[in-house]
Amino acid sequence: MSNDCKVKTRYFWMIHKELEKAIEKHPEFVSSIIDPSSCVSWAESEARIKLRNSRGPQCADNILMEEVAEAFAAYQQGDKEHALQELAQCGAVILRIMEMIDINAKT
Repeated sequence: MSNDCKVKTRYFWMIHKELEKAIEKHPEFVSSIIDPSSCVSWAESEARIKLRNSRGPQCADNILMEEVAEAFAAYQQGDKEHALQELAQCGAVILRIMEMIDINAKT
């Protein structure tokens, strides 16, 4: 197994352990995906964040928030498959952020 693969496996394991703890602590999790009393338009949030990201410099927090906004905008529009895809992209961005934190901690 390559070193890169071992590192990513470590991140997956960390996430898995946190998921187990979260399920134990909050077995019911949530009553809805998006707060029904909120007047937030995730499509508008997505557009604002995309505009910010188009200007650069690229920052991990902005990229993650763009993926989150895309996921909830898709869900709000009733496109559940696209929402799941965007949430998977959130996971990918999170793994890359974890890797950057690890790399920066070693320098």
